[in-house]
Amino acid sequence: MSLLKRLFRSAVKAIKQIHRSKPKRASKRQRISRRSGAKQRRSKRLSKKKVTSARKLKKKSKKSKKKPKKKLPRKRPSRSLSKVKPKAVSNKKPRKEILIGEITHYFPRITVVVIKMKGALDVGQTIHVRGKSTDFVQKVDSLQIESINVKKARKGQLVGLKVIREAREKDKVYRLL
Repeated sequence: MSLLKRLFRSAVKAIKQIHRSKPKRASKRQRISRRSGAKQRRSKRLSKKKVTSARKLKKKSKKSKKKPKKKLPRKRPSRSLSKVKPKAVSNKKPRKEILIGEITHYFPRITVVVIKMKGALDVGQTIHVRGKSTDFVQKVDSLQIESINVKKARKGQLVGLKVIREAREKDKVYRLL
């Protein structure tokens, strides 16, 4: 019993020391005087900005007194039909895409999405994220399941994926072939 009393007393002493070491709150009068000082400093900064902007305007007005250049009439090039080139048609075939999942959540500060997998995905593959206002392609650098890095994700898993742009919930994720 005496051991418990000693521990209790030492804990009470430690708490009292912590409360004593905290600085006391300034009085209302002191806080108001601090605010007014900050207002004065702010007003000085604003007045300096006004002076410098007035000086810049004076310099610009001096420069604007230069003589204007004479404008010559433009010569329009004659267009002949032989010089017109046909537009290039891209030879790229549209890439095939396979639906592998749907975004269930987006974390904007760390730009990470949670994907409910409907297919398989490996690290290093290229994905296409498409939605109402989202459309971008990126390479998968890392996958996480329950905060553990993995190399492959399978159907039915919830996977965390770092993305390069903003995405929204219910956007579809496709794997490019």
